[in-house]
Amino acid sequence: MVDPAGPDVPVPGPGNNHLRVTQPDLMTPGVDMTVIRSAGSMTLYLELWDSMTNTILARAMDAQADQGLGGPQVASSVSNTMAADFILRQWADALRKNLEAARAKSTG
Repeated sequence: MVDPAGPDVPVPGPGNNHLRVTQPDLMTPGVDMTVIRSAGSMTLYLELWDSMTNTILARAMDAQADQGLGGPQVASSVSNTMAADFILRQWADALRKNLEAARAKSTG
């Protein structure tokens, strides 16, 4: 995706993302520890628009939950960020693969 409008340039539309964090890291003073099995869940709502015609090309919705590290873990800003990054990377990879497949289909 690029900034200027042009042929074959998809534009991400406004989307809502729902985020539920099991135990946010409130950074309170003192020694405090919460053990969790999952950092939470996220739902992605995404629209792709044609930059030339302003017509919608695709809509996607996907809900994912953190699967944890295989057992209880201490909740922290680090573990929450790692869980969110993992899910976001999965979505980015899936979007890239689907855009590449659509482009290959349209060109050949």
